[in-house]
Amino acid sequence: AIKELLKGPDDKELNKTIPQETKILSVETKEGVCFVNLSQEFVSRHTGGTMGEQLTIYSIVNSLCEISAIQKVQISIDGDTSIVYRDKMQLNATYERNLDLMDKGIYKNLLLSLTDEPEEVVETITLFQETWQDRH
Repeated sequence: AIKELLKGPDDKELNKTIPQETKILSVETKEGVCFVNLSQEFVSRHTGGTMGEQLTIYSIVNSLCEISAIQKVQISIDGDTSIVYRDKMQLNATYERNLDLMDKGIYKNLLLSLTDEPEEVVETITLFQETWQDRH
C-alpha cells in the first residue's frame, strides 16, 4: 500500500501526496501497529501547508489501516520519531484511521484547488465515499 502511495496516481493531472524523492527505509507491523520508517525527503521535500500535511499523513495512515492486521500507524524519519512533521503532526504518536478530513471536505477542497476540472473531482469523491460506505 505504501509503495502505491509513493508511486502516486496514474492520472498525471493529479498530484502525489508524498514527495517523489521519499524512500521507504522499513515497514514493520507489531500487535496491530504498523511502523513506517521514511527517508528525510518525506519532510524536506513536502510543499503543502497544514491541509497538505494532514492529507499526506492520513493518506498513509488510512491506506495502511485498510489492511485488517493494522489498526494504527507510526511514522519515523530515518528512525527518528521525535520529529514534528511540518509544524503540527507529532511523529512520536500513533495515528488511527481518520476520515474526518474527507467528511469536512478538506480532500475535496485540496483537490479542487489543484485542477481546472471541478466536476470530475466532485464525481470522484462522491464515488469514493459511496464505495467506502458500501465496504464498511
